[in-house]
Amino acid sequence: MTTPDRARRENMDAAAKEHVGRFCIKAAISVLIALFQKNGLGLDAVAFWLALYAVFAAGYAVARGEHIIARTTTYWDEAMWLAAAALMLRLAHQAF
Repeated sequence: MTTPDRARRENMDAAAKEHVGRFCIKAAISVLIALFQKNGLGLDAVAFWLALYAVFAAGYAVARGEHIIARTTTYWDEAMWLAAAALMLRLAHQAF
């Protein structure tokens, strides 16, 4: 028998796994799209696509009416992860 608290935790874990999975898929797609650009794979191009995905995730979070601070992972979290990854790649591109 599962308690309501345990059921809520398992549901949150499933939601978190979905968001992490989407983040990984978007990162992989960003790399694939950047590979097809004229000058080959560049960190700058991957950063651009990740930032674009971050804007779309934030827009979707607004459309769904999600709160920025929530008990579970939301599209706001996904947008933050994507933006942070884009910023790190952009800074790495400038450093090298």
